[in-house]
Amino acid sequence: MTRGTQRFLVGSSLVVTVGLATGLVAYYNGNLTFARASAGPAELTYLPPDTTAVAFANVREIMASAFVQKIRALIPANELGTAKAEMQAQIGVDIERDIDTVCVGVIGAAGATSGGVVMIRGRFTEVTIESLVMQHGGKVEQYKGKKIITHPEFASIGEGLAMAGEGLNMTPEKTTGALAFFEPGLVAIGDMTTIKKAIDAAASRQNVTSNNELMSFVIDAERVGNAWSVGRFDAVANSPDIPSEIKQHIPPLKWVSAAARFDAGITGNVRADAIDDKSAEDLRAIVNGGLAAARMMGGQEPQVEAMLNALQVTGTGKTVSVAFTISPELIDKLLAMAGGGGAAARRQFGR
Repeated sequence: MTRGTQRFLVGSSLVVTVGLATGLVAYYNGNLTFARASAGPAELTYLPPDTTAVAFANVREIMASAFVQKIRALIPANELGTAKAEMQAQIGVDIERDIDTVCVGVIGAAGATSGGVVMIRGRFTEVTIESLVMQHGGKVEQYKGKKIITHPEFASIGEGLAMAGEGLNMTPEKTTGALAFFEPGLVAIGDMTTIKKAIDAAASRQNVTSNNELMSFVIDAERVGNAWSVGRFDAVANSPDIPSEIKQHIPPLKWVSAAARFDAGITGNVRADAIDDKSAEDLRAIVNGGLAAARMMGGQEPQVEAMLNALQVTGTGKTVSVAFTISPELIDKLLAMAGGGGAAARRQFGR
């Protein structure tokens, strides 16, 4: 992959999701379409009940926003064109025009049951993608009527997902990255084990939509943004990858979500549900204290002060919520701070 492609993907990731690894989209449909979930994206029908985190981005809507046009302006036109052409040649997909949405699911807690799947919905065909991958040594197998393609270069995907938790059971299926066609216009990538679990969940109709607690966060996030993520915090906090000294300072939270809407500006919120009212009250005090200290330290910088003033801490009971608004004018100022409009921003992307 060329450096121009890497810069393009880095720039795109800024607007595809909030804090999630949807850069997997750049790597790369079944016959039966299942009924849409009553809430949340239709892709949730492919996520098993033990899903611990979900993220979603309406890529088409975000890409059409004025915010993204400003980000695009940071990437030299020739590099943008070269990156898009290379991606089209490799996988037959124009990531700006052909992708509608991206949905990411993390299955199970950190450990032997964990895995991940990235589902990409858009206007691309199974025949084109399969042909391009097969030309470069890919292999095809069938699983419950769904076509799954493996390729040596997909191994890094499987290994990366499989090693999310220390002590993970490194079986061949866990370290084999795969691409699957779930339904027309919906392609998925992930480790082989998780891909099969997703197919099983849709076939049995036993999926994450039965998790009322998680779905309540999904509904709330959908109301707020066109990019969002919801996760069970205790699954993250219990990961052996997190040092014990850090764990001691992690607040006793149960769920965390973040949602943002990208248009001319950015609006959204970050929400956390603590294990009890007292923990939530303590967390609100910590957040408010941190903001007060930040205002004192950044009071001489108008841009910093404007960002801090845009944060509002609310919530009752077990819930703590921080709402934010970044106006179009503030975005322009921040981009200007990045280096006079373009040169320093391009250096940030690795030029």
